[in-house]
Amino acid sequence: MGCTILTVLLSIIKIPSMITMPLVAFMRIPLNLKMILFSSLSLLFLSASVSSSELTEVLYHVEENVKPGFLVGSLRRAGAVTFSVTSELKQFNVHPRHGDIRVNLSPDREVQDRFEFTVVIFHESSEDSASKTQVVNVVILVTDVNDNTPEFPRKVIQMTIIESQPVGFKIPIDAADDPDLGTNSTQNYEIVSGDSPFRLKQENLGFDDLYSTSLELVKPLDREVVDYYVVDIVASDGGSPPRSDQMTLEIKVADVNDNTPQFNQSIYRPRVSEDSTVGSVVCTVLATDHDEGDNAHITYLIEPRFNKAGLFTIDADTGVITLAGSLDRETADTHDLVVRATDRGQFPERTTVRVSVKVLDVNDNTPEISVTFMAKDEVGMVSEASTVGDYVAHVNVEDRDVDENGRVELILHNSGATPFSIAPVGAGYAVQVSGVLDRESRDMWELKLEARDHGVPVRRQHRDIVVKVVDVNDSPPVFSKQLFNCNVSEIAEQGTEIFRVYATDDDMGINAEITYSIVGVTSVGKSNDHLNTRISFSINSVTGVIATGSQLDREARESVELKVEARDGGSPSLSTTCVVVVKILDYNDNDPRFDERHYTTLIPEDAPVGSEVLKVVATDVDDGGTTPLTYSIKEYYSAAESLFAIHPKSGVITTLASLDYEEQKSYNLVVEAHDPGGRRGVTSVEVLIQDLNDNPPLFSQKIYKASLLHTVLPGTIATRVAAFDVDSGLNGVVTYSMLQGAERFTIDTTTGFISTTVSLSGVTNTTEKLTIEARDSGTPPQSSVCSVLVLIGSLSTIDLKPVFVSQEYEVETPESRSPDYHILTVFAKSTDPDYKGSIKYTLSQLTRHAHSTFSIEEDSGRILTRVPLDREATETHNFVVEATDELGRQGMAAVKVSVTDINDNIALFTAPSY
Repeated sequence: MGCTILTVLLSIIKIPSMITMPLVAFMRIPLNLKMILFSSLSLLFLSASVSSSELTEVLYHVEENVKPGFLVGSLRRAGAVTFSVTSELKQFNVHPRHGDIRVNLSPDREVQDRFEFTVVIFHESSEDSASKTQVVNVVILVTDVNDNTPEFPRKVIQMTIIESQPVGFKIPIDAADDPDLGTNSTQNYEIVSGDSPFRLKQENLGFDDLYSTSLELVKPLDREVVDYYVVDIVASDGGSPPRSDQMTLEIKVADVNDNTPQFNQSIYRPRVSEDSTVGSVVCTVLATDHDEGDNAHITYLIEPRFNKAGLFTIDADTGVITLAGSLDRETADTHDLVVRATDRGQFPERTTVRVSVKVLDVNDNTPEISVTFMAKDEVGMVSEASTVGDYVAHVNVEDRDVDENGRVELILHNSGATPFSIAPVGAGYAVQVSGVLDRESRDMWELKLEARDHGVPVRRQHRDIVVKVVDVNDSPPVFSKQLFNCNVSEIAEQGTEIFRVYATDDDMGINAEITYSIVGVTSVGKSNDHLNTRISFSINSVTGVIATGSQLDREARESVELKVEARDGGSPSLSTTCVVVVKILDYNDNDPRFDERHYTTLIPEDAPVGSEVLKVVATDVDDGGTTPLTYSIKEYYSAAESLFAIHPKSGVITTLASLDYEEQKSYNLVVEAHDPGGRRGVTSVEVLIQDLNDNPPLFSQKIYKASLLHTVLPGTIATRVAAFDVDSGLNGVVTYSMLQGAERFTIDTTTGFISTTVSLSGVTNTTEKLTIEARDSGTPPQSSVCSVLVLIGSLSTIDLKPVFVSQEYEVETPESRSPDYHILTVFAKSTDPDYKGSIKYTLSQLTRHAHSTFSIEEDSGRILTRVPLDREATETHNFVVEATDELGRQGMAAVKVSVTDINDNIALFTAPSY
């Protein structure tokens, strides 16, 4: 058979005959050499046949661990004779005749998961030997079975984590290795050790099927509750049945200083005797800390601000509080300390507790006696008229100790030999009268008191008090007589001594001490109560000297009667009175006084010369008001000197010249009255001039000219007339009316604006003459007229004069502004569409009176003041401004300036002195 195969192979690869050996010689070759040769020839055969035969591939799957002899597959073909493997094959074998592939050694996928080898299939012989061979590439894939258990690299892991780790903290877990594939590999991790603050968490690492496993903290740790955890983790695969492995995590929870020391009591209340010596133990405080190590090591401290006197100290380690100074219950019966406990953690925790030390009393204080007398003195005072039970003094006994040590009693030792006794009253004792007192037989008593406590041993104190018997007030003061007279000038200064009264008292001591007072003041003789003058006197309470208490005024009181009282110091006091009549002597000390401080009168401007304006009246209260007075005009204001005079005896003011309201509206005078002694009084007089309707309205022009296009609509303003009346009030209120030309025009009765009432389309190159009347509102009224010529035509024939943007300007400006003060700017524009020249501004000659007060800048139209305005002289200024172009065409507008008031006048006294 071997010879046949070899011959076939040699013929296929067409080996030259020179190298072909006889078959007999081949048979003589040893077996091992035959196999080598056969393999070599097979390779040569494959190399030669690849180019002439199609290479096919066969894929088989076989589970790992199948037993030897397991049929993987068969390469059997029709006409196939032999099957030969071209390489050494240990894991599988191919049957040389029928081509079955069987397991030789059980495969292990984890060792090798793929096998590949080549099989040459020989078919029955034919003339074309190349077509009778087939090369097959066999691929065997070993499929996985769950034959491996997941395995942790470490079975037990010990670790420590601090208890302050936050929820979400993760501990990486070593993965359990399982060589199997797919679901047979490690699929699941599970905690099997019961309740714990952990859970397992798997996270994808960003690669397919690649995960990390960690132990995640899901609950806060508290070492003081649980300080050690054992977590058993099982890793299992997905096989059926599954395989698993277990790992144990031994987790120790490390301490952090998260617990505050806690005292075993909320408050400590030790008791210590006040005579305890320095170093005596007061109490022991104890605090515990659930932490461990330095975190639980506690030190103690007394807060210094609660131990300022330094009476206590504490052992920092044991918490033993001892005395560091002497106690005194009477100074402080309780000491409130605050003790602080602090652990030794890196960031120490601390807490405090109150220690209230109660100091126990010992009998170390002697009772103290204090006596309170009725009088602020060191002795008691009692009237000889006192009766049994009357109060003499109050005795208070105090012992700073407490309980029996502080319970005291008071004893009066010589009570039987004195007219006094003691009795408990409230918290103290009263010293009372218990017998008859007689100052004349004995005026002083000495009482012996003893206070004792109930302590052991008993402590006691003695106190002697003196009680004086005082006199009874039974004699009133007595004046030498009941009526006294004296004089004083009315110009005597306040405090001038004018008289002295004197009284005596037969009693002694305070009962004989006399004080004087004025208890009544009465006017005697003539008095002028309407002067409302208060006159007072004072008296020295000790000496009885009477003095003036205010400035005197004989004109108010001619004589005053004083009722003087003398009162002793007894209780109750006794008194008596006398009368002192004080006559007040006159002195020329009053100025003449006018009936009015300011006179205001009204006189018409047409009053004839010599007319009476006003009569002023003054009086002088000196000498009973009979002193003759002389009148004169002391000062003139507003050019009044040549217009008024006053009669020196009667006080009648008359006119010296004609008056004109339009020139001056009012005049101010200062009138003086003086007595023969040279004393003067003044008053102010304001003379108001009453306006009469003595001026007609005056037009700013006698003839006004205006131009209108014949195409204007009804209501078009042609021009404006302006009339001014210098009278005031209704006398100066002007109204306008049209006497001629009312067929096509009308006039505004108030403003003077003239406007069309109908269309002018049928009127061309015509001048309309209008007659306008200006009438004031006086009684009777006055009036004047003017003419208005209105040229009606086309654009080439009418007078295209400048027109102000407003036909009447009104402005307010404060008085007293400096010259060149800007108050208003007027503006006019040309009505000629072809005119390109300038317009000049001027003040109209029709109102020349305004030229001294105002000026206008001819280029800008700015109106300025020439002099400061005075509202008190003129409240309103009316004038006309003109606008003229370079062709001589002129337009006008009215300006009204109202002057507002400022406080520019000082108040004037009616007299230089009073």
